[in-house]
Amino acid sequence: MTTHTPDELIRFVEAAGESSNIDAKGPMEWDGGEASAGLTKDILSFANSRDGGVIVIGKDEVSPGSFTLTGLTSDQADSFETTKVATWVNNKVAPSVNLVCYRVQHDGNEFIVLTVAEFDDVPVICTKQYELTGKPAKVVLRKGTIYVRTANAESAPLSSIEDLRTLIGIATTKKADQMLSMFQAMMKGHPILSEQSDEEIWSAQFKAVQSDLDSTLGEQAHLGRWVMSFRPRTYQAERWEEAAELKSLVEKHAVRIRDEFPGIRYGYHVQEWGICSHELQDVFGLTRSGLFLANRVFREDTESFKSPWQKKPDVPQGQWMEFQWNMAQVIEFFMFLARFCHEFDPEEEVTYEVTVSPLGNRSLVSLSLQIGIFGAHSQCRAKFFRRNQTVAVETLRSAWEDECARTLLRFFELFDSHRIQLEKIQKWIERFKDRTFWR
Repeated sequence: MTTHTPDELIRFVEAAGESSNIDAKGPMEWDGGEASAGLTKDILSFANSRDGGVIVIGKDEVSPGSFTLTGLTSDQADSFETTKVATWVNNKVAPSVNLVCYRVQHDGNEFIVLTVAEFDDVPVICTKQYELTGKPAKVVLRKGTIYVRTANAESAPLSSIEDLRTLIGIATTKKADQMLSMFQAMMKGHPILSEQSDEEIWSAQFKAVQSDLDSTLGEQAHLGRWVMSFRPRTYQAERWEEAAELKSLVEKHAVRIRDEFPGIRYGYHVQEWGICSHELQDVFGLTRSGLFLANRVFREDTESFKSPWQKKPDVPQGQWMEFQWNMAQVIEFFMFLARFCHEFDPEEEVTYEVTVSPLGNRSLVSLSLQIGIFGAHSQCRAKFFRRNQTVAVETLRSAWEDECARTLLRFFELFDSHRIQLEKIQKWIERFKDRTFWR
């Protein structure tokens, strides 16, 4: 997407009137509701226009074709954060729209210049309905609709042969065969399907990132490990463009109770998809699209278990799991997840996944008297553990402890540890947060 200079942004603010590629809106706030839905319709119409378009927010129309540069309040301008706006929009459309919200100062007033890129290969279609309750209900965004910019500089559903010809003309130079198939499906009343679903794209990206993390781990990649990941349900290729921005996000939300998770203090390296960092037995990656993936290698695979308070034979390396080590890293992961969720739209959903392998014939043991006795005879019969859940962002922000406790309970159940109840795990989580978990 083109980056605009400060002078170009000022010219957008000063531009008179509205046209096929520029629009003006009065002072408003990105409210995640009716106002946002109305603006989204304009965003979609520009995404389906040649060369995209620009929306200047903070210009009042005092008479037809005549505008005054009113500007926005600080709170109104703050609400137009690119990631938040793009996430909300792209949760309701397919394929994703590329947009940027620029904050512009001009003559003592503040404006938002929202730039929208032309679609990449196929036009953008609204995939989720947004309507206001009432009798009758008012539909602001209609599912299954392609919005375009009309000759009267308005955003409206695709309805005329002329608009259809224009859209086909734009797309012909991009991907003619795919466009023809799409419109044939439309003419026959068939649903329009994207080449890949968001789920398929996320799955492919997960595999690519995991492959790179394996390369970073080297020989450690052959040891047992925890693999913990999360990502928003909606795929957006460029939520964050710069590697430095990704690093800043990790540092901002990192958990520093026991040590640092994710470990980034000693630096990182840039991958095509984002950033990656490797410290001792831990490696993580964060992609520009919002996929976080961490691998934590089992310490138990490199040393044997020696009980400091029981006269029992040692448990050989690779045949045990230490209670506190593993519980702590799961808690750290969920704490980081809950903090990072503040970067996603409140209406978004997040999918997290925790896997552990190999587990067969491992015993759950403890190095702490306060935990209690976990006999080496209680061996795990499962080969691996996996928990995959899709949860609302607001739930993870406010009640991540519940998701963490349920995940740990499911894990401990594999070791026949029936003495460990959900309420007990919840208390241990609170102790971890209070820094008394290791006492």
